[in-house]
Amino acid sequence: MPADENESRLVNIPEWQARGIRFEKAENAEWLDPPDIRAKAQERVKLSSGGYGRVDVLIEGEDGSFSIVEVKAMNWDVMAERRVRPNTLRHARQMMKYVDPLWEQRLDVSPGIIHPQAPKSRARKLQIEAALGNRSI
Repeated sequence: MPADENESRLVNIPEWQARGIRFEKAENAEWLDPPDIRAKAQERVKLSSGGYGRVDVLIEGEDGSFSIVEVKAMNWDVMAERRVRPNTLRHARQMMKYVDPLWEQRLDVSPGIIHPQAPKSRARKLQIEAALGNRSI
């Protein structure tokens, strides 16, 4: 049974979820090392709907531009073919909920999604890249 985020007590979560949590924490640590006031992990952002969301990493450039990074611990190689497109589009919709309010303010935003590894299948990789690229991700 995996340990919780502090590695101090055991919690009842599936191993795949624990791997995802570890991957996200490692990625956040890399983006925030060395410590930089321009990079923030788990940053709360206002959505166009009026609600709030939480981006994994928000980086403000010296020029006033922003980069939004979402960390996704997907294993594309074990995913059923019929689930690749819906999952990719779900990730894109989530990202655009964060990006749209900044674009509405005419701010320069570069969105990106990070996965632990690319799919082994070139066709699957191209399918994912095309779906995200069509949405400027």
